[in-house]
Amino acid sequence: RLYRTGDWGYMLSDGSLEICGRVDTMVKIRGYSIEVQAVESCLLSLPMVKACVVLVCGEEGEDKYMVAYIVSERETTRKEVRAELKKRLPFFMIPSYFIFLQSIPVVAATGKLDKAALPSINSQTDMVGAEGRPSTVTEVALAEIWIEVLQLKEVDIQESFFDLGGHSLMATELLLRAKRKFNINLAVRDLFLYPTVASLAKFIDSCLANNAEGSDGQKSKEDILEPQVDLLAEVQRHDQGVMNMDMQLRAFWRTFHHGHHFNRGRVLLTGATGFLGAFILKELLLHTKLVVYCLVRELPQRSALDRISDTLRQYGIISVDRSLENEEQGLIEDALHSRTTALKGNISLMRLGLSEEDYTYLCTDIDFVIHSAASVNLAYPYSALHGPNVMGTANVIQFASSGKVKALHYISTDGVFPHGLKDCKEREDITKYADRLTDGYCQSKWVAEQLVSRARDRGLPVTIYRLGNLAGDSKNAYWNPQDFTLLVLQACAKTGLAPNVDWNMEFTPVDFVANVVVTLTQNPNSVLGKTLHIVNDKPMKARKVFQWMNGHGYPLHFVPFDEWKTRVLEELSSTNGSSVPSPELMAGVLDTYISHANFLSNLSTFNNDCLQKILTDLDMLYPYTDARLLQTYFTELSKRGVLSQRKISQPLLDRVAIVTGASSGIGQAIALALASAGAKVALAARRTDLLQETVKVIKEDGGEALGVQTDVTDRAQMKVLVSHVESLLGPVDILVNNAGVMYYTLMKNLHEDEWDRQIDVNCKGVLNGIGAVLDGMLKRGRGHIVNITSDAGRKPFPGLAVYSGTKYFVEAVSGALRQEIAGSGVKVTCVQPGDVKTSLATASTDKEARAAYDGSGRYQVLEPRNVADAIVYAVSQPQHVAINEILIEPREAPI
Repeated sequence: RLYRTGDWGYMLSDGSLEICGRVDTMVKIRGYSIEVQAVESCLLSLPMVKACVVLVCGEEGEDKYMVAYIVSERETTRKEVRAELKKRLPFFMIPSYFIFLQSIPVVAATGKLDKAALPSINSQTDMVGAEGRPSTVTEVALAEIWIEVLQLKEVDIQESFFDLGGHSLMATELLLRAKRKFNINLAVRDLFLYPTVASLAKFIDSCLANNAEGSDGQKSKEDILEPQVDLLAEVQRHDQGVMNMDMQLRAFWRTFHHGHHFNRGRVLLTGATGFLGAFILKELLLHTKLVVYCLVRELPQRSALDRISDTLRQYGIISVDRSLENEEQGLIEDALHSRTTALKGNISLMRLGLSEEDYTYLCTDIDFVIHSAASVNLAYPYSALHGPNVMGTANVIQFASSGKVKALHYISTDGVFPHGLKDCKEREDITKYADRLTDGYCQSKWVAEQLVSRARDRGLPVTIYRLGNLAGDSKNAYWNPQDFTLLVLQACAKTGLAPNVDWNMEFTPVDFVANVVVTLTQNPNSVLGKTLHIVNDKPMKARKVFQWMNGHGYPLHFVPFDEWKTRVLEELSSTNGSSVPSPELMAGVLDTYISHANFLSNLSTFNNDCLQKILTDLDMLYPYTDARLLQTYFTELSKRGVLSQRKISQPLLDRVAIVTGASSGIGQAIALALASAGAKVALAARRTDLLQETVKVIKEDGGEALGVQTDVTDRAQMKVLVSHVESLLGPVDILVNNAGVMYYTLMKNLHEDEWDRQIDVNCKGVLNGIGAVLDGMLKRGRGHIVNITSDAGRKPFPGLAVYSGTKYFVEAVSGALRQEIAGSGVKVTCVQPGDVKTSLATASTDKEARAAYDGSGRYQVLEPRNVADAIVYAVSQPQHVAINEILIEPREAPI
């Protein structure tokens, strides 16, 4: 074992001195600042290295590289040395060449390193060795691409692209070049699955061979089986086993008797440059007195503290211009510089990528850990995420268990449960789901959580937080730009299209999650040892969100999911890359993750009873999604250009409208649409409970509405309705006679009661409505009567003889009335829908008639909103424009 004694020299364990020569302390290679002595020290810590010296060669700029001259302790190889270094050093600190010597040459007269006596570099043998050189045509071609993209001298065909410094942008470039060379489409996922020249070459050869078989035997790239991951074996491989922490654990729990330091001590936070991590850091700086250590990966030209500051600015936590910051931002900015220490490190490496001195110091100085760091990419395989998510968590557990015991607050995900489950419990054993997880992110987080759970079983004080989908913060709507829900909202706003899917749109404001986590770290007695679901257990239906958008300046049309996906990608691609969201990002998510509607309709649901009890004890409430939160999100996102802002039009502002039959179906949709256009709406129907639900929705959206129980067949009740509305909202400007009934019935079957009911509601009800408002409208010289008739009022349909007759009646009355009052300022419009998705036809008792003539199940029928939009269009026209009739039908069922 060697020990450094100064700028040049190492002391052997027997006390003798071996001179190795002075090295430059700091050098820039590939944009990274590297302390060469740290590389030497790491090499000397390896059991197979007896002595070494590391030199920097090459010209200034991109050509600089490191060469390690090694005297080995035992027989070893370059590959073994590199493998050990990859556990301890980031890729940019690993020497490019390794040369083995019998001894380090020194100048006898001075005792300094004799550089002239060092052997020259042979790029073939000193970098890759015989086993690492390409041998096949495909390997040779790929190696050339590797060298060009990664800007290396040589490449070992057994080395991972990502271990050599490759990242997603480089991966895209590499795959483009490979496509041009081999005429094969490769995805980044393929590169993660086959990350070496050797493995990718075999994969490409296999694909080309399959394609060469011809159409009868041809297989697609996707038909070639991916490597399978045994998650239980992965847990066993990375589990650190039994740790003797008895005395340290006693000391930890004794702090609760003498006063713990969780509210004024020191915390290690990982993931501070991530979305959630930034808001956790905000909470720590704003609401505690803790000293915060943030572990941050180094990037070229940016210090660790710069990276944290950039992230806080990105999410509006501190201001870009300090002269414009508010009081809260100023407090955070000051605390960032006075109570925050940014540490250059990497959770995927041994000792978290820190020096031995720093790591040992932190092991005894830190009081608790919040482990928020993770690589989140739903399209990547397990192998791509294993390092940060699995190895990183294992290293954090080791840190929390070393020196003094430190409480660990671990951020997990609800993705550790497979899809299709109901009411997943916080205390549920998830080991049974090991073989049911399909994407790499969920697999890696499942393994990581299992490691944390095992450490908890051995006594480590742990809290696990399983998170659902994180939305923007509840004040300013700063959102993770790669979040799928945000991408869908952006695509809908951009294209005017919404997917017709049964999707529980579950999201929780990120600032609430951060607040909960930090608050609970300050109340360890209530949470240590627990697993909590910070998941919205009452998600909002996506259709309701889209309907809200439709009424607030983002007009949307519903289309089937597959059509929506195709049209969204086509429209985004036509914007030449300037679209929000980017077509590449949207395509990546839709093609590799959310490929079909069933995925969204089969999401698991979650129980969070344990969390709710803790929130109640802390006088906190879960922020369920409502109209107010949606208003905040869309307003703030539009201001910053994150959503395509559309002009919010309210052409009916302050107009008063009455809608009959407004408790459900078309009437409900009409009331909502009129309210969104600015009208004050009175909803009339017999079911007051349903009316009040719609009134509540309108009021939550900022509109004005009231519900009045009314039977349209009763003339007196209709007059009372109009009088009541005018006393509360003002003179009636619009009446929509929507109340109606429809029964399929064969005349020969003599369903006479149903005949009478249709005549009473459809004919007398319309007359009662007209009679109640006409006099007032004529006296004021303005008004609009809209009668909902039907395409059956233009063409009689078998099985609907009486119904057709009632609609012909309304058409005739409307036409005659229109001519009588021409010039009065009052308009009359007939809206004639075809089949609409409502419960209207289900009331029919004549099964024979319905079976024979109800053909609505053979094609896609209208949505109630389609009819409502037509009415808003008609009543929004200028005073001199009259829309007398609107025939609106399903495309596949014209009359």
